[in-house]
Amino acid sequence: MIEAQLGSRPLGQRALKIIVVSDNRLLADALQGAFRRDTDIHGVRQFTTLAGAVAETGRSPADCTLVEAALLAGDRAPDHVRRLRDAAPVVLYGLDE
Repeated sequence: MIEAQLGSRPLGQRALKIIVVSDNRLLADALQGAFRRDTDIHGVRQFTTLAGAVAETGRSPADCTLVEAALLAGDRAPDHVRRLRDAAPVVLYGLDE
């Protein structure tokens, strides 16, 4: 799916835009730092809540959203993840304790 989205863009605009959703600031900062060094990634936005990511996705969609699995415990989490998934692929990472 991501390849299809990028393949339709002009060659100079094929870099990914990524959203990272994590309440673990150290981990999110590390991911964001690693992504910044990759020339195939154009922009990384970071949020501590699913609701914040959903609000931003409505204004400026990303190509992929990375969500820390521990954030799936909330009552509205399934709705938020569905809304994020409607905008772009969602990848869950980490383990829910």
